[in-house]
Order: sequence, then C-alpha cells, then structure tokens
Amino acid sequence: MRLEHKVQPVKKNHSIKEVVISLFLQNPILKPERFEKLISSGYKDSFQQFDRISQFQVQFQKKTEGGKSASLKHEQNAGFKFISFKNGQVNRLLQGINETHRTFISYHNLDYERWNSFYEDYKKNITLLSDIQSDIFIKAFSLHYIDELIWIDDDCPIDLTLLLKGNREKIPGDFFKSENPSFSIVSEKQIQDAIYFDRLEIRVNPTIIPSLVISHNVTEDLDEEILLDQLFQSDFEQKIEDMHSYNKELLNSILQEEVQSLIGLTQNTKK
Repeated sequence: MRLEHKVQPVKKNHSIKEVVISLFLQNPILKPERFEKLISSGYKDSFQQFDRISQFQVQFQKKTEGGKSASLKHEQNAGFKFISFKNGQVNRLLQGINETHRTFISYHNLDYERWNSFYEDYKKNITLLSDIQSDIFIKAFSLHYIDELIWIDDDCPIDLTLLLKGNREKIPGDFFKSENPSFSIVSEKQIQDAIYFDRLEIRVNPTIIPSLVISHNVTEDLDEEILLDQLFQSDFEQKIEDMHSYNKELLNSILQEEVQSLIGLTQNTKK
C-alpha cells in the first residue's frame, strides 16, 4: 500500500498545523486595553475581534506559626488578543501578554501556506503595535512550528518506522517500541554564530484517528535590545530566516524521505 493511503498531512499540501513567532520584551505592555483602537484602524482588514486577557495567580505565603496560606490574585488587564476568522474558524491570532516573569507578543498562523506570505503578513501586522506603545524593546525571539501527520489506515496501528528515521541522535530507540509514545528534549546549541535554545517534542496522539505531532521551538537571545519599530532594519530578518532553515533541517533529519516528499519538504523550497 502506498504511503499516501496510510498517512496524510494535516493540511492538503503540507503538515504545518501552526506556526508562531514570539517576541520577548524587556518591559511590560502598558495599558493593554489601548491597543483595541487598532481593530478599527490598522487592523480593520486583518482581524475581526479584540479581547482583553485576564489571568489568575495563586500565591502561597508562610505563616509565622507554621503552615501556609494561599491567596488568589486576579489580573483583569494582563494583555490583549486580536483574532481573525476564516470559515468560522480561528486562522490567525496576535496577542500580547504580561506574565509574572515575562512579557511577550506572539503571532500565530493556523492556516499556513508558505513562508514568504506568512512572513510578509507578520511584518505588516506586528509593526503597527508601535503606533500604540513606542517603547517596546525586544530582548529575545522564537520560531515555533507544529507539524502533524494523520494516520488514516484503519487496518493497522500507526507505524512510526514508516514516518520517522531511526536517527538515534534525535530520537531514542524506545520511542519506536512504545505505545502512544511522547518524547521531548530541551538543549542549547550553537548554530553558526547563534546560540539557540532548542525544544523538540515528538508524540503520538492516541485519538480514534491517531496522529504524529512534531513540535519544534527555537529561541535566541539578542545581544542588544531592539525597538519594535526598528526590528526589520536590524539583523532580525536574517536570524529568523536562519531559524526557518534550521527547522527544515531538523525535519529532514527525522522524517523518512517518502514523508518529506508527501509534505513537499525540500531544502530549496520556502516551506
């Protein structure tokens, strides 16, 4: 039986379920509710909905007589979220969130086609945030791909050896012998002149129609902070292109050749 009768990508022409670029900020986002005005101006053709983000935090404190007490803190204005819909489903998301130990802006595309169109759309939308807060300083950034391959052969269970190479440098041998396995590793790697914090997770979703999910997130700290409105005049563009190529190299190293052909993955195409 041919491979395409056993497995299919989550999308018609590729396996990318979601791609995310995140910017990690030096300072918190000030008054996130102010960004709502973009929904009727710069984002009127890009997003249909604006939501405020709230967060709950549970804090534990030691009592003088021993034991601990817990208090619940509700932050009603912890960030913002812009949402775009296609055929009734969320297809793009832009959010900025103030967490306790970090602040970030992330752009999510759940209807990915090709890198060039995704990146141009990202550039157009992310720079408009500077119109609301001019002092957004970026100290690190990440690129996150989530790929999914759906097993459609009802006559036999998912066969990981047909999908993944037995690359012991990337995937331990026990992964292929386990039922519904999940493997993750976080590492620090030097790629050319960059130091990446690399997080790879490979898992089988044990649903009625099982699937193989590959989540690959790469983060790089910047040597110097960059203002958001100067981001695309810096070396960020080359750095994010390098991350994109690195993700393709990773998939090339772990996916069987026939799977790579099925999802249209080659080093010479803009996946």
